[in-house]
Amino acid sequence: MKTLKFKIQDMGCQNCAAAIRSEIEKLPGILDIQLDPESKAAAVAFKEALCSKDKIFQAVREAGFTPEE
Repeated sequence: MKTLKFKIQDMGCQNCAAAIRSEIEKLPGILDIQLDPESKAAAVAFKEALCSKDKIFQAVREAGFTPEE
């Protein structure tokens, strides 16, 4: 298991977080998703054999937001 921590500066509310969560949840190997619109922080726990940072960042982009390392 690996936990990826990053920022999403354009995540401004719970609706934004819900849209992001919905896209990330579609990925295989996702174990936990923590999103905090107030601090713009995200933490995603996943199985490295099934998922990757690139796939998670792509899911965030597909939701219409910009992930930042």
